[in-house]
Amino acid sequence: MDWPSLKGALGRRLQHFGAATSGNVAIIFAVTLPILLGFAALAAEYGHGLVVQGRNQRIADMAAYSGALVYSATSSQAAMLAAGQRVAKVNGLNPASITMRLGPSPRSSSSQAVEARVDVQQPLYLAPILGVPATLGIVTTAYAQVGGASAACILALDGAKSGVTLSGGTSVTASNCAVSSNNTITVPCGTKITAKAVSYNSAAAPSQPCSGITASAITKVATADPFAGNAGVASANARIATVAAMTGPAGPGVPTVPAGTSIEFGWDQATTKSRATTIGCTASFASNTWTLTCPNGGTYNFGTLTLGGGINLNFNTTGSATTTYNFSGSITTSATVAFGPGKYNVVGNITTNGTTSLAPAPTSSAAA
Repeated sequence: MDWPSLKGALGRRLQHFGAATSGNVAIIFAVTLPILLGFAALAAEYGHGLVVQGRNQRIADMAAYSGALVYSATSSQAAMLAAGQRVAKVNGLNPASITMRLGPSPRSSSSQAVEARVDVQQPLYLAPILGVPATLGIVTTAYAQVGGASAACILALDGAKSGVTLSGGTSVTASNCAVSSNNTITVPCGTKITAKAVSYNSAAAPSQPCSGITASAITKVATADPFAGNAGVASANARIATVAAMTGPAGPGVPTVPAGTSIEFGWDQATTKSRATTIGCTASFASNTWTLTCPNGGTYNFGTLTLGGGINLNFNTTGSATTTYNFSGSITTSATVAFGPGKYNVVGNITTNGTTSLAPAPTSSAAA
């Protein structure tokens, strides 16, 4: 076959190959498969990296907070680092992958903060198909300000007043809270403040010529009233005017009772029985104990009631609650006395040096 014929035959074959479509999909798939796999690998491993980053961020947050708490309590950076590493370890992270640093707070350069940094190298398994490195560096950082979150237990909120000023050898210890002033803080020689944190809001820093302040942080910051806007405090304040306008109830008045017969439950049985009869009751004596019996529902007027030494008294203990006993004098007992139910109106004093019981409890009133 001559060249022109061969050339023509080859041309027809190439045209036929170009026009054929039966194998194109397979060829395109074979060419693009590595690219598709590479992109799928990037998406999967990037997504996993985001999961790892989220986990590490939580660990960094906890480590920074723990480190700040420990440093506030101990002022030790070694203890601060150990706290952060323990947080990493209990969360399944290599303690060597976390670093802890004490430095200026991102919020305020005058305050200190603990920085926790977690740095890990995440291995990649599929992405290297596209020629990328075999590891992915994931770095997370968190800060916790030292002393800024301490609750103040000593507050000087009025910026127009003298703030916190110590004198006379005073020593203030607030190991678990802060001392806060919206004006100056003055700690002369011979005085001392020991606190978790100290804050002031004067133009000049706290005066401490003999280094009398011991605190994890000394910060210039305005202190807000912790109870401002508190619903309970607002409600209590609103009640002040109402309560101030209230008047107290009148005190109980001395009951008006008729003059009665005084009676002593003593060793002179005849006199005691005679006085009881005059009052309208009866009295009996046995084994050092007097028993007074009065009819139910009546009103009985006594003067003073006294007991002789070593004598006990059962005062109408079987009576009813509808009975009234008026005493125009005092009641003085020194042994065991049991009063029955009823209404008692006593004008004088009630003195019980022994054992006094009400059986059962009567409705009573008394005025000294």
